[in-house]
Amino acid sequence: MADIEWRPRSASISVESALCALPEHEGILQPLRLPAVLSYDTAKHRFHEAVCAGLGLPQQSMQQLPGRTLADPLAALTDAPALSKQKRGANRGPSTYWIQQWKRRSPDARALLISVYVSFLRSVILPHMCAVCGEEAVAAGLLFQREPGFRCHVPGQERSGRLHCDGEYGHQRNECNFWLPLTRAFGSNTLWCESTPGAKDFAPFELDYGELQRFWGACCWHHTVPNTSGCSRVSLDFRVLLRSCYVEQAPRPDGTGRFEIGGFYHAMDANGELLDPDTL
Repeated sequence: MADIEWRPRSASISVESALCALPEHEGILQPLRLPAVLSYDTAKHRFHEAVCAGLGLPQQSMQQLPGRTLADPLAALTDAPALSKQKRGANRGPSTYWIQQWKRRSPDARALLISVYVSFLRSVILPHMCAVCGEEAVAAGLLFQREPGFRCHVPGQERSGRLHCDGEYGHQRNECNFWLPLTRAFGSNTLWCESTPGAKDFAPFELDYGELQRFWGACCWHHTVPNTSGCSRVSLDFRVLLRSCYVEQAPRPDGTGRFEIGGFYHAMDANGELLDPDTL
């Protein structure tokens, strides 16, 4: 891969993020800051079907797609120039059309994804956090991104995301990122990330559907490269935070509000029950 242009938007992580580096949290969170790959049962957690429904694509069973080749409708996505060149919005290059389609999905499609997502948090992420941090650390429950982010990187000569770390946008360093591809993720179609903050040893996340990457996105720089693989990559991502490590924050650097419980975050107790933010 050609050298990337090292031009982060700011010289340091945001003040809001830095203020969240409380000493009592560091020991608990250190294991989560190491990159790790997790596996899960795709027959039980049907993210692929939920995303296809949101995009209006055929909902094929991934179990019938050995090797996850271009028979997969998500891996076969291409640019749709008639719309993407007329209405760019938040420009994600050739992937812009599909991001716009996702934003316009029906309420039923959104409800389907949220159902799959919450079940996944309850049966995969919550036990994982307990195993890594200990049950005592998770006793107060988890905070999680209310809805996972949708990403699409179709073949083309443009990147779908600039070099950044989430702390630039006001995310606190206590968050843990999970990146879940719905297609094979490899080479130029995947996300590239450094191993530790400032290491600049960027390497691709190489994953299959049924795997997800844990990484410290608040402080580790990550980016995409032009997708020359011939296969699109579609993925979801979300952030999780031990509730005991949540820190009240000032407004985001761009002035768009705060990452608050009941807003950006929803809450789940240690038993996996959702908590109404209004009662917190």
